[in-house]
Amino acid sequence: MISKCSNCLVWTLTLVTSVLVAASGVYAKQVISVKMFSPDLYEWHAHEAARFMEAYPDIEIEVEQVAGGANGLSEVVTLGIATGNAPDVVDNPLRVYYPWADAGLLVDLLPLMESSEIAHPSLFVPGIIETKKYKGKLYSAPTHFDPPTTVFQGRWFDEAGLRDPYELYKSDEWCWETGLAAAQKVLQQSPDGSVARWGWVMSHSTDWSWQAHIVTNGGYTISDDMKLAQLTSEPVVNAIQWMADAYNVHGVGTFRGTRVAPWNAIAMATRGATAAERIPEGAPRVQTAPIAPPQCGGAAAGIVFTDGPILFDNGEDSVAASWKYVEWLMSPEAVETLARVSPGRLPGRIDTLPAWGDIAAEVFNFPTDEIQNVITMYNDIAQHSRLLPFGSHFPEMMSVLNPAIRDIMNGQADTRLKLEETQPVVQAVLTKHHGN
Repeated sequence: MISKCSNCLVWTLTLVTSVLVAASGVYAKQVISVKMFSPDLYEWHAHEAARFMEAYPDIEIEVEQVAGGANGLSEVVTLGIATGNAPDVVDNPLRVYYPWADAGLLVDLLPLMESSEIAHPSLFVPGIIETKKYKGKLYSAPTHFDPPTTVFQGRWFDEAGLRDPYELYKSDEWCWETGLAAAQKVLQQSPDGSVARWGWVMSHSTDWSWQAHIVTNGGYTISDDMKLAQLTSEPVVNAIQWMADAYNVHGVGTFRGTRVAPWNAIAMATRGATAAERIPEGAPRVQTAPIAPPQCGGAAAGIVFTDGPILFDNGEDSVAASWKYVEWLMSPEAVETLARVSPGRLPGRIDTLPAWGDIAAEVFNFPTDEIQNVITMYNDIAQHSRLLPFGSHFPEMMSVLNPAIRDIMNGQADTRLKLEETQPVVQAVLTKHHGN
């Protein structure tokens, strides 16, 4: 039985501290430092490190959970780099590892995977590896992915006599038009005129939510080489205008989303796959669908989260031992264990998806006869989605872009004019970080 983590302070797990005694003498173990901030990933690594060290007694794995989320992890690792003590492996680095890649501190995992029988690229969900690449290289292992979706409360669609988003998706009728029509019907007002239930919070203050709808519309905020801002391109403008109109013209939602309304006062919203756990219990049903495409029958797409272990280049011996551990983490047994520890993280390996389906039927209250359809849906999302436009420019770019989007969504600025005003500022940021 895997025990749950209950302490979110810095924990260091040193599971073995002895030295390896061989016939020819005594040898110091290769010690590998592994850091992450997420409690569920700490639990997973602690479990897998123990198994790994039984199989490889000459390698010692030290697992540490860092407090403070992604920013706390970044601070700890950055300090380690500055003092010549960078960790060997870092998991769930999210947006923070790109400057380390630009500085040449990380190992490209793709050549290692291509030579591996355990973790060959062909064993993973199609599209995930290509999506995860940064400047043509793969720095983050594809252990799992989390596709933001449209999570909804099915009982309110039943009460209104409507098909829910998942049912519309299965019949190729899920899109901006049908989603908006449903949102208007499940929207509910109190006698005093205030909103008792929002119909659709499709974008909110988390930047991935509104950028997901840009991607479904065939757009992206910057060019693939990260040198050009694309805020005034029609796919970007049209997607943002549609979301702003849904709020300010049709009144079905609010950009502040769950900051002003509890989940039980929102009929459907753009949220991570793990949000399905928090839907009130009832008869088994699927209560999640892709991000709505602009046209019905369009591809399931959006922004996908797919962080995984990264490997620092700390010398030949360290890289060899670290890769052996990361390769272990990509084995079917390890990935299936991750699915049990953290069901909202979908397995990156194709052969572990059926096991995840059995877990999802219990955790998410999905009907067993719908599991294969759900797996197909999530695979479709993974194949057609993109990461957020991460890179060394990202924090500075979003400090400019987020306020502009907030003004648009709150009805305080014209969409096209605001984006035209913001375009040269974002362009200057990209030029600063990546050149002309």
